[in-house]
Amino acid sequence: MASAHKTRPIRIQDYKQAHVGGVNCLKIGRKSGRVLATGGEDKRVNIYNLGRPNVLMSLPGHTTAIKCVVFDNAEEFVVAGSFGGSLKLWDLEEKKIVRTLPAHNTVCTCVDFHPFGEFLVSGSVDTQVKVWDVRMKRVAQTYKGHARTIEAARFSPDGRWLATGDEAGIIKLWDVTAGKLLQDFKLHQGAITALDFHPGEFLMASGSEDGTCKFWDLETFHLLSSTEPSLFGDVPARTRAITFSPEGNALLSAYNESLKVFGWEPACAYDHAVVQWGKVADMNVLSDQLVVCCFEEGYPDVDVWVLGLQKLRPFSDPDVMHSPPKESRFELKANTTAKSFVKMGADAEDPPPPEDMQPQLTFTPVIVNPPPAPLPPPIPPPSPPPPPPPPPTPKPNPPPPPPQPTTTAPLTPPRNARAPLGGNAVAPCEPASINRKQTYTGTVHTPAREPHCPYMYRLVYDKCT
Repeated sequence: MASAHKTRPIRIQDYKQAHVGGVNCLKIGRKSGRVLATGGEDKRVNIYNLGRPNVLMSLPGHTTAIKCVVFDNAEEFVVAGSFGGSLKLWDLEEKKIVRTLPAHNTVCTCVDFHPFGEFLVSGSVDTQVKVWDVRMKRVAQTYKGHARTIEAARFSPDGRWLATGDEAGIIKLWDVTAGKLLQDFKLHQGAITALDFHPGEFLMASGSEDGTCKFWDLETFHLLSSTEPSLFGDVPARTRAITFSPEGNALLSAYNESLKVFGWEPACAYDHAVVQWGKVADMNVLSDQLVVCCFEEGYPDVDVWVLGLQKLRPFSDPDVMHSPPKESRFELKANTTAKSFVKMGADAEDPPPPEDMQPQLTFTPVIVNPPPAPLPPPIPPPSPPPPPPPPPTPKPNPPPPPPQPTTTAPLTPPRNARAPLGGNAVAPCEPASINRKQTYTGTVHTPAREPHCPYMYRLVYDKCT
């Protein structure tokens, strides 16, 4: 375990009177890690540049106090939910409201941007979770199933899944592409306070008021491991914020008076530091430093702390600190997931994945120039046709019969002879013989039908290791 003296944090900024009244929420921008958004009782969202004392811009518009706030991934927009239940989206370059969404009828408790920016999710005291299409200004999906207040909501890195946690300690994992519930996780003994997805593995971490952090395997949907409860005296210390390191080798968990570094296979505490920083609201790893922002309920001040990670295990190993992040198994599916999800509201198309993520195809070798086949043996010339047969020799005509002697007796015609009008009777004709064509009677042979064999389609789910 690390001791407090070797990991001494530094308070780099103390924003006095960040809001008129109390501060209710804050969030650090994930892209740069150097901008901070705060929401307060004065119904405003204030933007700060970390390290500078003055407010960068103040954004009015809400009619009730601000309850939750978050930047989009590009830090071009900021959205805030209010105690009245509405959501307002500001364009930071134009410094004006571009969307107003009547999200809920009561307090909007949490909000998160989809990784691709066109959608956001909101949770409320009314126990409903709503996914909003920002471009179309409408609800894309509404999830019902929680029985208590929604305390946390987080999209997976590829935007395919959404995790929500409530006041009863129940976590629900939703498939936003299919619009259905995937799994319930019910092993926490206190309200869910924080959720985070591993940057490269199918792994989710959750923090709770019961003082534990639990790791969930998203391939089997089972509990992978759980930390021992952190205690503040004799009671569990509430987990204030959690975040995976960019390399994905540890989970950082912040409490009111300490920071702990956990592993999960098996669950273990790598290191810890004792820090009297109060209510931690958000933190982010920037290079080899941890930036932590804190405030106290009902007070207008915001404190910003920086803690070096070089002396904390496992970050004290230089190979760990400067190793490239693992290839994300979430990012390999990001392009497909975005297209299927965007179809619900917008017609935007996502850029193709980088070349190093293109699928590797296997080709069958083909001979480009095959050798010529041997020539067949020469065909002998055809034999001459046989000579035609000689014409038949005509037979000589037989001599005519000798003339019969002429009699004077009259010729008696036959009984059925018929006398022509102007001549003697003639013999009747013989009946003509019928030359019938021979008819072929046979059986038509129809090939028997083979049994139908339908094609079998199979969906292949590639898991990149």
